[in-house]
Amino acid sequence: MNNKLNIILTKIKKLLYLFSASLLVFTSCSKDDSPTNQDAILSKGDNTTNQTITLSENGTETNQNLILPKKIIDLGYPHILTYDKNKIVQFNGEERGLKIVYTYTGDLITKEEWLRHDENVTIEYNYEDNRLKSSVITNISGGKTSKTEIAYTHNADHTVDLYDIDFFMGKETLVYIGKYTFLNGNIVKYEHRSGSVQTYEYDNKNNPNRNILGFDKLIDPELSVNNCIKETSSEQNTSISYEYDYNTNGYPTEKRRLFNGVVDLKTQYFY
Repeated sequence: MNNKLNIILTKIKKLLYLFSASLLVFTSCSKDDSPTNQDAILSKGDNTTNQTITLSENGTETNQNLILPKKIIDLGYPHILTYDKNKIVQFNGEERGLKIVYTYTGDLITKEEWLRHDENVTIEYNYEDNRLKSSVITNISGGKTSKTEIAYTHNADHTVDLYDIDFFMGKETLVYIGKYTFLNGNIVKYEHRSGSVQTYEYDNKNNPNRNILGFDKLIDPELSVNNCIKETSSEQNTSISYEYDYNTNGYPTEKRRLFNGVVDLKTQYFY
């Protein structure tokens, strides 16, 4: 991946970690094992505050109580998530100056606007056959604008290839970036063209964002069906593990990141 793309994605990843869920930098194919409107996890009524929404099932309307994250506390700072039914509208972390605004076309997320102080990152998503085809990342920072385009190829073996779209003398060229591998709706491996490999292991519980419409098209370990419990990097020869507390519905209420066996970050979820 070229240096420009590295810089942009690194900035976005830093913002993304604040939203231990969100959202992606990249987004991907629809995962066959991810929940649909019909099989999304419903509330059983513990200490979770639920949102009543209307879902369309084969042309009929039904009322369901879906569990949606309403607040995330990270490093002591609260971040508020707002919805229109089960569509996410905005992620707001006023104390840290971060706001993410979402735009849908139908049931698909087609735009994310990442706003923080004097920096503005916009990600526009294009789909084909209900799967991500490309994304355009525009970064405005310090009065300068840069743009990067990513193309996605969905393979029959449950992998997705990523390409940087370069333009040289008016001709479009695809430069290979890497490959994501999916298993049971989770990203289990990322192979970069440099040869480095990132692997992910998961629990069997529900990801906090599992019921947010359109997130099943996004490609990021934080948006997998289950919760990541271990990340291993071949390049750095290191691993990071995660511990969770869950509510009775199987959703995390607290996430703890451990580096070398020591907790260095806690995140709390309120639904």
